[in-house]
Formats: sequence, structure tokens, C-alpha cells
Amino acid sequence: MILAPEDCGCPIIEEGPSLVNSPICSGNFLFMVLLQSYLWGRCSISTPCKRIESVEETEQEYDFIVVGAGSAGSIVAGRLSENTTYKVVLLEAGGPEPLGVRVPSFYRTFWDNPAVDWQIRGTSQLNGMMYHRGHHADYTCDWVEAGAKGWSWDEIKPFMDLTEGNKQIGSLVDGKYHSDIGPLPIQTVSTTQFIISLKSN
Repeated sequence: MILAPEDCGCPIIEEGPSLVNSPICSGNFLFMVLLQSYLWGRCSISTPCKRIESVEETEQEYDFIVVGAGSAGSIVAGRLSENTTYKVVLLEAGGPEPLGVRVPSFYRTFWDNPAVDWQIRGTSQLNGMMYHRGHHADYTCDWVEAGAKGWSWDEIKPFMDLTEGNKQIGSLVDGKYHSDIGPLPIQTVSTTQFIISLKSN
């Protein structure tokens, strides 16, 4: 049966606000209960075995202490830890993101919600799976003119290219402004593939 939960091999621990209490579908309590149960029962969505757990015991010394496990902090800690001689610790005041943010159309439900202000992944969990970055003028006209040396568009762009793995260069986007070398796959939503996946399950 499609609603039967899968055995993920790890305990499912719900943290943060529930979809059941979401204002996005007020009046549809039963639907939200079913949706929440369905999402938790799909290992590929809830990923209970990949959720980050708090560490009780820590080292006495670290080479780098990164504060904040948002978008930037997570990347900085990840890049530093690529050098295995470094001891890196990443500190975050909040816990894992609530399951509801994994449903792209529900991301606005959690805006201005104090329960998700401090979370692992930071604001990257509230983007509805949309990829976006600052405009050229944000860097050149705002930051550089304010005295931020090294933050012009031309200086920042190579680092953006290192993260972006655009699958549609040449067909939809210009390679002058986008990159296909990074680990973050980016492409438009394929409704055809979604329908095929639904039919196969």
C-alpha cells in the first residue's frame, strides 16, 4: 500500500513545527495528518539516517571553530574539513529542519517562525528549492562602493562557479553567467519526469 511506512533503519524523531499545525492548510487537519505521516514514512524524503545529531563529547582543542550551520557556515566548515589535518567544529544553536520544509510549496509556511529561525542549513531550507544569488549590482554598487574589498562581482563569480552544477548550460542558460562544474545540481523542474515517477510507484 502506498501509505504504508518504509523501514528506514533509523528512529524517526520529529523536531520543529509540524505540518499538522501549519496555517497553510487550516481546516484540512485530516489531510495534513496524512501528508505528515506519508512524508515521514518515505525514507528518501525524511532521511532519518542522515539527520545530524548533537555531539555530547568534544575535543579540548580545534584548529577552526565555525559558528552557525547556515548556508555559509556549513560550506566553510565543509571546505576546511577537506584538509584532514585540521580539526574543525561547526556550532549551531538550533536543531535539524522540520520535515515540512522539504515540500517546496510549503516553504513560506515557516517564514517568520521563531521555531525555525535557528536551524541547521539556515535560510537555505526556506527557498522552495529555488536557486538564486545576488544581482551584479548587489556586489559592485552596494558592497564595493561601501568599502568591501574583494567582494566585487568579478571577484565573487569564480567562487559561485565552484558550487553551481547547472544542467542546462547552452540549452536554457548562458555559460558566461553560470557554471556546470560545481557539486550543486541545478535545473528547471521536469513535470514529465515527476509524472513518470508517480506512475512507476
